[in-house]
Amino acid sequence: TAALWIAPYIDNQDVYHQPSSVFFVIKPSAWGKPRIN
Repeated sequence: TAALWIAPYIDNQDVYHQPSSVFFVIKPSAWGKPRIN
């Protein structure tokens, strides 16, 4: 899982956008196969 922080900003219509965080999965989890030595 990774996190991306979006900084606060004011757009070209003078609207203030609050900071936010987005979390996303880089590599999906999976069940492992049992090892037999």
